[in-house]
Amino acid sequence: MDSGERAFFLEAFHGKTLVFALGHSSPHKYLPGLGRILGELAACGARLIVMVAKRDLAGACCVESLREVAKTLSLAEFYRCFNERFSLLFVEVPSADDTAFWREMTQIAERFRFSRLVVGDDRGGLRDDAGRLVDYMSLQRLQRRCARKGGDDRLQYLSEMLEAGVGAISLCRLREVEQELFTYEGHGTFLARQHYCSVRRMGFDDFPAATSLIRQGEQAGFLLPRSEAAIAELLLEGYGALIGGTHLAGVCSLLTAPYRSARAGEIVALFTLTRFQGEGIGRRMVHSLLREARQRQMRYLFACTTRESASAFFQRLGFRLVAPAQLPEGKWHGYDAARKERLACLRYDLTGG
Repeated sequence: MDSGERAFFLEAFHGKTLVFALGHSSPHKYLPGLGRILGELAACGARLIVMVAKRDLAGACCVESLREVAKTLSLAEFYRCFNERFSLLFVEVPSADDTAFWREMTQIAERFRFSRLVVGDDRGGLRDDAGRLVDYMSLQRLQRRCARKGGDDRLQYLSEMLEAGVGAISLCRLREVEQELFTYEGHGTFLARQHYCSVRRMGFDDFPAATSLIRQGEQAGFLLPRSEAAIAELLLEGYGALIGGTHLAGVCSLLTAPYRSARAGEIVALFTLTRFQGEGIGRRMVHSLLREARQRQMRYLFACTTRESASAFFQRLGFRLVAPAQLPEGKWHGYDAARKERLACLRYDLTGG
């Protein structure tokens, strides 16, 4: 697991409340691993609530590294003590089976409207009609699934929690919690009340996470391999797409210095995590760059790619295929001739340029 990713998420969880829900199906053998995760989160300044179906689960989760006494409270005590200062709070949720646990958990989540809920369920994340794992689902998509009736009995509970104001829910197996919390790809289904994706210029503290994401894009074959120095240059002009202010869902860069005389900019290193593909993250990033280019009174933006899918993506956004000669001369200084022959060159002319 990438240390840069882990550090990014630990920093993002500082001062936040994370709620873990462990039903009857949560296997005991994975609880020590969860205990280590809880200790790490508490050490970074996160506040933790663990809702458990059985009292013995709370005892199995306790870890000495917390240096705090884990409290097991009844629901009535929980309501009274919720605003106390704590690092780790265990809450026993009285329930005879998993269905009852989901019902009780939903009522608690609706009342307090937690910003992040992690549900450890041995069935794992949601599946589509073909049985494939659904990595990400917005409330709107979830509501459409619920309207079809039948299928996964968890859908209605998840929908009710998001509708009531819970910010985001991670649904995964207990053994997958570490990957779900500390990696960009995650493992399970991430559900969000609203898309709430923001695109902004990246700063110095974003660079380690963005570098890791670019390397993932290179390994997957979506991005051209670059040296550390080249990536550093990209990051200085980089933009990030963030889901909920914490999940780095995509990166891109707008290079302008080599093309200043042409008043043009190049979109490079555009990569969106597989988990969020199809959710419009790439489109949002490109639209943000177009707004930025207009504010700078640039004449046009362009992109070059050897991938047909990337070329089609840009064309859907209004870019048109052009000859290499219609791009700035600076683009081709020292460029590999064989690669240039395979490139699709795309250009977006800006009004008023």
